[in-house]
Amino acid sequence: MKILLMTIGSRGDVEPYIALGKALTQRGHYIDLCAAQRFKGLVEAHGLSHKPLSDDLFKLVEGGTFEKMGSLVSGVKTALRLMKLAKPINRQLIVDSIQAGLESEPELVIYHAKCLAAVSIAEKFGVPAVVLALQPMIVKTRSFPPAGIPNFGSIINRLSYHLINLGYRQYLSDLNAQREALLDLPPLEKDKGILSHSGGRPVSVLHAFSEHLVPRPLDWPNHSAITGYCQLTADNETYQPPQSLTDFLAVDKPTVYIGFGSMSGKDPERRPRLSLKRCKKRVYER
Repeated sequence: MKILLMTIGSRGDVEPYIALGKALTQRGHYIDLCAAQRFKGLVEAHGLSHKPLSDDLFKLVEGGTFEKMGSLVSGVKTALRLMKLAKPINRQLIVDSIQAGLESEPELVIYHAKCLAAVSIAEKFGVPAVVLALQPMIVKTRSFPPAGIPNFGSIINRLSYHLINLGYRQYLSDLNAQREALLDLPPLEKDKGILSHSGGRPVSVLHAFSEHLVPRPLDWPNHSAITGYCQLTADNETYQPPQSLTDFLAVDKPTVYIGFGSMSGKDPERRPRLSLKRCKKRVYER
């Protein structure tokens, strides 16, 4: 089967798709992985075909904008500014995604929820579309709000998922324009075509994290499942940690690990300083 994997984001959004692509390849499927141009070498190093997306999103993230989200007021102002700056970038990502889909001609599309055109590509070829979600962000539940939103209780939690739909809705006219121009498809109605098929049938959602970390909510629909992580395994097991790290971990004291992922900005030393300050404060409070 020809499968198109589509993901938008940093390396943390790409590696799970590479892991899935490798596993599917081992089962005899042919994989195209659509991701930012900067990940071409990484994707191809793992034996997968790469379909490029614009790198412009990284220019926005690496400009230090997120460092201004220190308080609620500054956070809201920054979020609104980011939405404005991201609009032309997301328009281009819609075009790039569709071009990748037309080149791939897939029999199945598995996509990150930020890939706005994925369901339209699947509709063009009359094939299934499945979301592979790396965080609990898109399926409504009373148990918790979308990642990044405070928990205000069951009713507000469920209502807060409308914010995600509002975010998608702002790109509906852009998506419809490209559906007509590039895919020869009719326009979508409101709230359809990104997390559901154009007829309204919901897209199946696979959540690629552990149920031990996020138990499956009782009010999730049947088309949502938790699968466990998609993790790359080392091609060889020859890695040996440096002696200094081994000695540090051998000390009989609690160890704190702080991971920065793909965070970036103009002041890279600021985050470690803040993290260490917070850790020291927690130790003092105890």
